[in-house]
Amino acid sequence: MAKASLNMQTASLAADFEANKTNIAIVAVHPGRVPTDLSGSKGDVDLVESVQGMVKIMEGMDMESSGRFLYYNGQKMSW
Repeated sequence: MAKASLNMQTASLAADFEANKTNIAIVAVHPGRVPTDLSGSKGDVDLVESVQGMVKIMEGMDMESSGRFLYYNGQKMSW
């Protein structure tokens, strides 16, 4: 439920910012399946690759991308 709530908040804030002509872009980003203790060190995305992808998304943010759910590599994900 927490993830669904976060996703809804992202979409809602993006709509509110747009309606109020606030120049703030907001997105939700999936980091990919990174090997961590929580995943039992299993994953298909290297940590460095994931972080570099998320930084690239942040650097390229604009109002057109606001309200989207993106994968760490910039691909649009469905809600």
